[in-house]
Amino acid sequence: MTPEGAAYMKITNILNNGKMSLSFEVFPPKTDTAFESVLHATHEIAKLKPSYMSITYGAGGGTSRYTLDIAEDIMKDYGVLTLAHLTCVSSSKTFFCAVSIYVPAALYRSVALTQ
Repeated sequence: MTPEGAAYMKITNILNNGKMSLSFEVFPPKTDTAFESVLHATHEIAKLKPSYMSITYGAGGGTSRYTLDIAEDIMKDYGVLTLAHLTCVSSSKTFFCAVSIYVPAALYRSVALTQ
């Protein structure tokens, strides 16, 4: 799948197509220093060409900015469909407006978590 095709495909289409699917969930690093290690592992998983990859919001929200970076990277470099988790807890409206401009494809398939 091309990154452009992955950008707008719905996960429900994959789950309802009658074929077996495989997905992985990625947890962004707890610290900035672990980012490269997590990114490398994520790339290795993406090479397996799963049906989609879900990227959580980051441990405790401290490294949550990596969620969208990882999602965008996977789609761009591997054409793997991504689902970005976003949380509304301790996030501002400005943040979500910025996100919609920064990575509209990742926001197209997002899980918004509220308290």
